Amino acid sequence: MTKEKSRKSNGKPTKKKRASTDGQRPKKSTAAVRWAAFFILVAAVLVGTALVLLGRAPEGEIRSGVSVGPIDLGSKTVDQAELELARFIGDYRLTFVLPDAQPALGPFVGEESPIRFESGIAIELAYGIGRSKNPFVSLVQRLKSATFGLNVSIPFSLDETLLLDELTADLGTEVRPAEDASLRISVEDSGQYDISIQPEKAGINFDRLLAVAEVRDRLHRLSDEPIELTISTELPHFTAADLEPLLPDARASLELAPRTVRARSLTWTVSRRHIADWLMPTDDGGRIHLTFDQEKVSKHLETYASSMAVSPTDAVFEMTDGRVTKFSPSVDGEKLDLEKSYEILLQELSPAAEPTSGTIELPVTVAYPDVPTEKSNPYGIKEILGVGSSNFKGSPSNRRHNIALGASSLNGLLVAPGEVFSLVGALGEIDGEHGYLTELVIRDNKTTPEFGGGLCQIGTTTFRTVLAAGLPVTERRNHSYRVSYYERDGNGDYMGPGKDATIYDPSPDFKFTNDTGHHILIMTNITGDRISFTFWGVSDGRRAKQTDAVILSQTAPPPKKVILTTDLPVGQEKCTELAHAGAKAVFTYTVTMADGEVRKEDIFSQYKPWQEVCLLGATPEDIVASQEQAIPTDETAETTTPDAETPAVPAAPPEG
Repeated sequence: MTKEKSRKSNGKPTKKKRASTDGQRPKKSTAAVRWAAFFILVAAVLVGTALVLLGRAPEGEIRSGVSVGPIDLGSKTVDQAELELARFIGDYRLTFVLPDAQPALGPFVGEESPIRFESGIAIELAYGIGRSKNPFVSLVQRLKSATFGLNVSIPFSLDETLLLDELTADLGTEVRPAEDASLRISVEDSGQYDISIQPEKAGINFDRLLAVAEVRDRLHRLSDEPIELTISTELPHFTAADLEPLLPDARASLELAPRTVRARSLTWTVSRRHIADWLMPTDDGGRIHLTFDQEKVSKHLETYASSMAVSPTDAVFEMTDGRVTKFSPSVDGEKLDLEKSYEILLQELSPAAEPTSGTIELPVTVAYPDVPTEKSNPYGIKEILGVGSSNFKGSPSNRRHNIALGASSLNGLLVAPGEVFSLVGALGEIDGEHGYLTELVIRDNKTTPEFGGGLCQIGTTTFRTVLAAGLPVTERRNHSYRVSYYERDGNGDYMGPGKDATIYDPSPDFKFTNDTGHHILIMTNITGDRISFTFWGVSDGRRAKQTDAVILSQTAPPPKKVILTTDLPVGQEKCTELAHAGAKAVFTYTVTMADGEVRKEDIFSQYKPWQEVCLLGATPEDIVASQEQAIPTDETAETTTPDAETPAVPAAPPEG
């Protein structure tokens, strides 16, 4: 019974407890709903407030809460903000304070000020707050400006050197730099001198690095908070006690003057007054000794350097339709080497130098042009490959004209890499339409005019230039007869036969190959009786040389030949060719390539003997009578094939 009751009594409370627990659940659920409703309401109010606060500012206005330094620009238009910021900056000043002294007014902000504010950038940054393209960034900026405010730093530039110079000037006697002890040397006109020591002075200065840091901090915040300068005593580096042992060295250096100095052809004198001005103490790792003030020495040298300097010349390279119309290579200039000159003067006039009266030679160095030859053109042409020349002294006017015209037609031509250059092809049409004049040639016992007399001077000069440049000769033929023009060098001195080249349209031609791997530029020049060609290009390191031509054998000329003509007054004689012996000649042409390959060639020439030929004025009856008397006719001239300059010229063979 007891157990049974006990179980029942134990069970009943359990049922009541569960009933009681189950009965409380509806009450707790209601409270939670009420709290949730409250929080939702608060959140809604906050969100609504945030939407109002964080909404976009009106177009053209800066968001509320945005400032630049201490200036509140919130809710102002851009124009209003610019005026407000400009007004503030116009009145902005930095103030510096020394201990136990009145404040010093710092620099204004303006055109002459070391401080420059970028107001426009600051306004642009302020207006951009809350307007970022990134929605998250824009929301954060709006929330921050609305809740705590947002300050934009104004960009600025600061000339620290100018700031410190102005500040030092404003502080006046409140600060002064230390003064080192120095040598005082006075030199009389007679050369006598006196040396004394000017004592050192301690200085008072402010901490410049700290001052600049403080200035940057104030400018960053646009703060007018005074800047207190930190003052310290500045000790001199050299004292009188340091300089006292240097007096004997100073006297020794002065005793080395006067000395003559020379740079190229310019000479001048370094006096004791110069040395007195240049001497200065220096500390070389704790060893104090005398040296020369390099700035003062250089200033002295520059007064002479300007008068002896040669300015460099820039290269000129202009092209029209593939032809070079203007070309002049760059020319290096000269200038006094100031650095080495200083070292030499110091070595020659220092206390340790040996006394001497010799001239001090100062070095001259190269002054390079801004546009060197190789940078003036697209082909890298930069140097001379070879120069050839010949002389046409004694040539008549028409021959001179044709030589000049032929030279000008080649001037400025470019020969491409690998190209076989044809001289006849380069000269083009040789006739009166193209400007050539006639010279006389004997044909059918008469003098007949032909165009282009003298162009073999062009062929010979080209041949000699090719030899000088070390280029392969592809085609060349010597004259049939010896020509006096081509047995002279460019200076007019006799050199003998064997280094000539004849040309005639269409043949014979003169040809060479450009195997340099770069373009070759042909430049021609005539000065007086001398014609010279220059090949410009890029050297591949080859070296060319040639021996003098050697005459192997000679043949005597035939007897004089007289040709009667009605083209001259009766009885007047005009000799068109002088007698020339025939000859065989040879010279050796050697080219050594950069890789050591040697190209060697013997170049032979063979010339026929040529008789003296004269024209004699006669009547038609005299000519007929001479023919009836079997006087030798000019059959040789009729059958001679022109192989160069067909026109015969006075005092020269027909190929001249």
